[in-house]
Amino acid sequence: MDCCFKAAWSRMIWVALLVMMWAVWVPTVGMAQRCDECMPRVALRSNLVHDALLVPDVGVEVEFARRFSVSAEVVWSRWGGDASNWCQRVAGGWLDLNWWFGDRSRQRALTGHHAGVFGGVHRYDFCFSAGKGVQSVVPAWSCGVSYGCSFRLRRRLNLDVGMRVGYLESRYRHYRGECGLLVAEHEGIRRYFGPLDLSVTLVWFPGKGDRNLPDYSDF
Repeated sequence: MDCCFKAAWSRMIWVALLVMMWAVWVPTVGMAQRCDECMPRVALRSNLVHDALLVPDVGVEVEFARRFSVSAEVVWSRWGGDASNWCQRVAGGWLDLNWWFGDRSRQRALTGHHAGVFGGVHRYDFCFSAGKGVQSVVPAWSCGVSYGCSFRLRRRLNLDVGMRVGYLESRYRHYRGECGLLVAEHEGIRRYFGPLDLSVTLVWFPGKGDRNLPDYSDF
């Protein structure tokens, strides 16, 4: 399981970094000066709900055509000891495509109401003090729709509150710790439809001077 967690975490980190690098360094071909209309805004995100649950969360979101954005978000945690003690191990992430609407979205990037679709993949392993636990046999996957609203806090800082609702499917295994080994008790498939995630997210637009400012210059 350790190898699986490390591999999943590494893949998600590389995806997020590549998206960020593309968004920041994409060239503006044929333009002598930076065009405020054409440059995509890039934001770094962290869901405070996940952070409070000791599942560190980091993401990057790229705005395009003013009305749309794509974001990649990863979570990872590794707390506790072996199978005979309490532990929590989670690795995975989401990919979201959002449509922004309302008056505020026309004045400032990634601000106002937004609705979209998402997909997610996660691995997990939870063990308890009684020496029993549950883990994913294969990565759990989810998909669905999302809605939220992002508010301006400061010049480069927003607070985004939202929710994901959709379908989750997970093949899981219950196990117990015995003589330093994990002994499987039974396996099953859990299917669920309903609320999947609540987000209270800090959104930061990095940059200096006028670079990557979320406010549009024509407002």
